[in-house]
Amino acid sequence: VTTSRRRIAHHDRKIRTAEAKRPPVSAAERKQAKRVKAAPPDPAAAAAPHDDDTADGPNPQHRDQGFTRPTVLALLPTRGAALAFVEAAVSLFDGDVENLDRFRAEFSGAPIGGAHDDDAEARRRRKVLAAKGPEWNEWYGDHANDDDDFRLGIKMNDNGTLKLFADFYGSDIILASPLGLKVATAPKNKDGTDGTDTEEEEEKDDDAPPAAPDADFLSSIELCLVLHSQVLLQQNFDHVLSSLALLNRMPSSDRGTDYSRVRRYMLAGDAATRRQLVVTSSHVDPALLGCLRRHGRSAAGQLRLRRSAPSDAAALADVVRPGGGLRQVFRRVQCDDAAGSGASLVREFTSAVLPSLRRRTLVHVASYFDYVALRNALRRHATALEDIGGFGSITEYSKPEEQTRARAQFFHGRKGVLLYTGRAHFFHRLAVRGARHVIFLGMPVLSEFYSDMVNGIDAGGIGDDDEDEDLVSPPSVLGLFTKYEALALERIVSSDHCGHMVTSAKSTFLFSA
Repeated sequence: VTTSRRRIAHHDRKIRTAEAKRPPVSAAERKQAKRVKAAPPDPAAAAAPHDDDTADGPNPQHRDQGFTRPTVLALLPTRGAALAFVEAAVSLFDGDVENLDRFRAEFSGAPIGGAHDDDAEARRRRKVLAAKGPEWNEWYGDHANDDDDFRLGIKMNDNGTLKLFADFYGSDIILASPLGLKVATAPKNKDGTDGTDTEEEEEKDDDAPPAAPDADFLSSIELCLVLHSQVLLQQNFDHVLSSLALLNRMPSSDRGTDYSRVRRYMLAGDAATRRQLVVTSSHVDPALLGCLRRHGRSAAGQLRLRRSAPSDAAALADVVRPGGGLRQVFRRVQCDDAAGSGASLVREFTSAVLPSLRRRTLVHVASYFDYVALRNALRRHATALEDIGGFGSITEYSKPEEQTRARAQFFHGRKGVLLYTGRAHFFHRLAVRGARHVIFLGMPVLSEFYSDMVNGIDAGGIGDDDEDEDLVSPPSVLGLFTKYEALALERIVSSDHCGHMVTSAKSTFLFSA
């Protein structure tokens, strides 16, 4: 960005110097020159070769700009992540920064506690937060700002200073969450506000075409950063995909663009082939690979870097079982296509696992959609669960009181089975006590969830149901997976074991801890 702004300023000076040396022109000639500058791009001329947009010829043209000023877009999951990004950028910037105090006030985490930080309640809370782990506290702890609705414009001023909270069309860098960018680009209502039309307006405009998003400020993005994608995946990843789909479109309106300085490949509609898309994540996920295939259209190709999972770094290595003897069984479920993976897992559960389901079984469901299908299936087979007290559930949408009630009923044995979604564990890191058996319906997206669930077996005691006959049976772990979950399976059992488990003629695999 700094280099680009310096180049533009240098060309501005050269143009002003050249114009000062020219003989006076008539009013008609000045009017004609303005029309040429403001004229929309000519597709025939734009399609001409444009390998060297800045080369000087007999009539040098300094094509150093896009349709709009912003050239960098960074998608981040929370305000806390944006704070770390800007602080790192400011530490590398040798100049003054405007509105930095305001930025820190709005993007830092709210201070928690006060004069009574040492009382019993504060000590208990610190203990609970410490048990959730450092990674969770970094994103959602008391000192983290986990707001996922924000956008920020950053402008590089000509005097060498940096301005935060700049208008989007006057910014060089845009920081936003996917949700914040979706709100910023939403079509305007008739009264100029964001959102959808009123019911009366909707009835009146039923036959009218949908309004186009206001995304012209994304028409000239040259570098798009999608950072901390492992967190974005736990949010609504559709917002990420819809944001990327808005990049490098031809602008819908003229905002004072000097077309004589717009790069030729942008005039030709080839900006997406010159754009860099950088996606970072703690792990590889099929959704991220699909995102790269769809939106990573650089003419230079793609580069993908991923780490393998050696045995000592896999989740199985983090399972700690005093005395050993814990059987961990993985069963591959037959599935013909990725779209039917969830349905295949639910069918396997209801046909092969449900008849032998025992009390104190914690069922971790990786996908919320699979959870809904499994919940409905268990409701249809309610009579099969009567002897063990039925089932409870905790999802990312459960209220705190619902979470507490479900955990208490499971701990005291009043509910024999507890369904627990992966996203609920990501956002809340609940300590589920009273589990004796753990079943994974689909492999957890984050490998640490596997060790969290397994290490929680028998942790915290068994409530007031000490005479439960199922307590005499040994604890067990069952993981149901399909071949389309190889990336998640690899992080749990290691790269070496994963290849064998996905392709082997056998479908059942045993590990012990």
